[in-house]
Amino acid sequence: MQNLEALYDFENHLDTARQIYKENLPKPKDCLMAPEWVVSQKDKLEIIFKEQSQLYKDGKIVWAHLLQANSALFTKPLFGAFDAPAAIVYSTDEYFNDKPQELGAPARKLFSYKDTDKAPEDVKKLVGSITNEMDRLFNVKLPHSITDGRDIYYTSIFVIRKHLPKKKLSSSIFPVITDPSKYTSTILLPCCYWPKNFVDYFNLG
Repeated sequence: MQNLEALYDFENHLDTARQIYKENLPKPKDCLMAPEWVVSQKDKLEIIFKEQSQLYKDGKIVWAHLLQANSALFTKPLFGAFDAPAAIVYSTDEYFNDKPQELGAPARKLFSYKDTDKAPEDVKKLVGSITNEMDRLFNVKLPHSITDGRDIYYTSIFVIRKHLPKKKLSSSIFPVITDPSKYTSTILLPCCYWPKNFVDYFNLG
């Protein structure tokens, strides 16, 4: 029987992931090229691939909470399954190290305004991006009115299936690499750096 306390020990998961990462830093060959459609369509997601080597080198590993993603990412990958964009919220505030679930509240609040005209003025631009789904915004600090005064960011990311256990999104909580003070983009921490207990938690979804 799985130890539930160990599964939900988020602070330990994060500390362990950071240590594994520190001891096994990605190499240049681990950086991926942007998909052809991203380049040909001049999609703003291309910045993620341009910055990934620098993020791998000096970005910070923190928790993120999914806001929305391409529906294909939630299914078992079949032949021709593709990588796809998603939108997340995350924070560099150490407060969330042991409570990443709390990032879900502002994510759900923003998503609740999707396809409506009820969004408050201070989140209208964000909600417009969420509704559009093809619009990309990066590292936008959310208004404190929906974050209990904590610094939380909304950003577009690109989900690479091979960086996920079972190559699909099974949980709304996962680690990312970021530094909003230096870089535009945020990237998913590849699951080869995740501790086993967190992989088990993620796969419970």
